[in-house]
Amino acid sequence: MDFNNEGHSRWHEPVTTNTDNECKYNPNDMCNNNEWPFHVPFAHGNVSTDPKLCNANLVQPDDDLLHSELITLQDKDMMGKEFISVTDAEEFYTQYSYGMGFSTRKDRLCRDTHGLITVRRSASHNSDADSLISYMTAKSEMDPGFFFRYTILADGSMGNLFWSDTMSRCDYSYFGDVMSFDSTYQTNSCNRPLVILVGVNNHMKTIIFGFGLLVDETVETYSWILQTFLQAMHGKCPVSVVTDGDKAMSKALSSVMPSTIRRLCSWHLERNVQTNVGDKVFTDCMLTYMMELEFETQWLKAIETFGLQCNDWVKMMYCKRKLWAETFLRGTFFGGLRSTQRSESINSFLNKFLHRRLKLYDFMSNIDRAMSCLRNNELKDDFDTINEHPVLVTHLLQLEKHAAEVYTQNTFHWV
Repeated sequence: MDFNNEGHSRWHEPVTTNTDNECKYNPNDMCNNNEWPFHVPFAHGNVSTDPKLCNANLVQPDDDLLHSELITLQDKDMMGKEFISVTDAEEFYTQYSYGMGFSTRKDRLCRDTHGLITVRRSASHNSDADSLISYMTAKSEMDPGFFFRYTILADGSMGNLFWSDTMSRCDYSYFGDVMSFDSTYQTNSCNRPLVILVGVNNHMKTIIFGFGLLVDETVETYSWILQTFLQAMHGKCPVSVVTDGDKAMSKALSSVMPSTIRRLCSWHLERNVQTNVGDKVFTDCMLTYMMELEFETQWLKAIETFGLQCNDWVKMMYCKRKLWAETFLRGTFFGGLRSTQRSESINSFLNKFLHRRLKLYDFMSNIDRAMSCLRNNELKDDFDTINEHPVLVTHLLQLEKHAAEVYTQNTFHWV
């Protein structure tokens, strides 16, 4: 991993926009007697909801009676309307929404006994996904290094999606020795988890290596994302990865990147220490460099002192000690990363550009805007390093001067 003040060129993608309206119902919201209440939002910003103005565009159903009902429906007739099955609701609103000028979507969300999302489906109109794929295809034509892959589900809709542009792939070639990744939610209208793979650059600032838009959070999906990521990065595995301990994510990492050293997020562990034990001794075991024998001695002493021999959490953490204790992680490069806070700070930054109502096309455009802002900040760091020089304060002037010439400003102050 390079910490010197090398630079490289950047490419910026123009931002385009797309508009669409959508009305959604969720079959998970089942009421008694197998009925689904469906409430219609009549606040479409650029579409008239007067049936008299819209019925000319309505799809003509085979049943004349149904056709007659559709074109004479008023808002009051639609409010709180109920159906005996999802099929009936979908058929009715497919007809109705076409005439009103909006689209419909059916979601499916399933969790296992541990609360882990195993299925997340959003069968939206293909035009949304098609627009996104067209956008990415156009990007790849303008930027030959732009990489993206996606899968197709059984129903023909878009499945998992991964992408990384030239700059991100270049960053990984320089700074890809350590990586952290996490999921964030409520960033798009499909309500799919967004996985962000991040690292640290020579300014000690967070950089993004790639994105993944997932259909669920299973081992298979995470494995696909990691395999596709390696394909984009010419098979180069990171030396180390920091995660929050998600089971599916951990299994996928062990399978796809067996040689990569995993580290559990210290911030999450410290919170768990306060919740389950509540003593500073265990935090010291986690963060203090010590020999293995010293670690074992201090650990056993703490367990006996606080009577934690039967504490299940303590037993579990001892079994995972090689994933969090500095004693066992010594000698592995982490680039200053001990937690997933960088991933979470990037999530917070992206939330300024993303929200749950964004169509996929606009979702991608807004991510490009966010990436431009991040890279603008990196340009400023490059400028400051080239044009400003730190004040030398130690008696080792020659050594300090050499370090100031080799390292970027932020890395110099960090060292």
